[in-house]
Amino acid sequence: MKMKPQRTILLFLGMLCLGFGVYLLASFLLPSLNAHPSTLEPAAQVNEIISPTEVRDFLTNKTVYDSPDALPSVTVDEIKADLTALEQINLKYVRRPGWWHIVRRSWTYKHEIDQQNQGENAEWHVADLLPPVKIFDRWFQITDEEGSFGKADFFVISDESGNPVQVLVSDEEGNGGNLTMMEHELPDYPTTPSNIAAEIDARPPQKADSDLRDMIEWLEKIRYISEIQAGLIRDDGDEAYFLRIQTHVHGEPYEMQWPPEPVIGFILTYQIDPTTGNVIEMTDTAVGASGGEYLEMTETLLISERYDYLPDEARHRWLAYMDQYWMLVENQGSDY
Repeated sequence: MKMKPQRTILLFLGMLCLGFGVYLLASFLLPSLNAHPSTLEPAAQVNEIISPTEVRDFLTNKTVYDSPDALPSVTVDEIKADLTALEQINLKYVRRPGWWHIVRRSWTYKHEIDQQNQGENAEWHVADLLPPVKIFDRWFQITDEEGSFGKADFFVISDESGNPVQVLVSDEEGNGGNLTMMEHELPDYPTTPSNIAAEIDARPPQKADSDLRDMIEWLEKIRYISEIQAGLIRDDGDEAYFLRIQTHVHGEPYEMQWPPEPVIGFILTYQIDPTTGNVIEMTDTAVGASGGEYLEMTETLLISERYDYLPDEARHRWLAYMDQYWMLVENQGSDY
């Protein structure tokens, strides 16, 4: 069977269920979003988080290649050492207190099939919440140097044309939910303030972590690796750490829904920004028995910005979504 590391965006499909709508208890909060903008300091963008010395230390004595095809084969131990160094850089980035704005683009073949199967006459379908191409746009707080998440948060999922298909929002008290689910009156989706607050109180504080930790742990467990290629590449003047992992299935090739032939393995690729440790692009490709390659999914980091305070434009959007939430609560009664 296929094995792959847990992925953020992580930050992604796991956030589509209640767990995403729930933001966990933080040890202390930044200035209130409800405060008038004039009472807050300017929303200064943080330009330098990682010390240039740390980046230079990682890049020292590393060969820079012109393309991924030129990268050498490496061992699991060699790649773990590089990923561990990049993880330490990344932890400084993800755990810096302040506001974090992330925009990602994701495409999955599975969700393309889901939409094809729902029928042309369907007015609305759950598959509409997960179009093949999704743009994830999220603002959230990091409240302390340990990387604790604040409760205030909003998250918009749009299709390729920029049309929102899901909106999730939460205030500093943990009130909020999936506005899209609420509008479609799906009472099985527990978005009541009391339900969310109860789940927040039942869980320990959640902290920001590096996506690279999951990748390192996966490499320690995976057994059927055919080849690993890794190293620095230069693309349009910028350097990125590129990783390509090819695996093979155990036993006979097996059938899957989307490739037109039995699958014998998978190829995972990652591009990592050495200045922040952020994964800037990931692809997952199936390899058929004939050697043909079939792209399963891609995920690209479009924006990653850090701010001391929530900018005014984002604050206004957050307040508008919270107004919409409370209006839905009032209109739909105690179920929400």
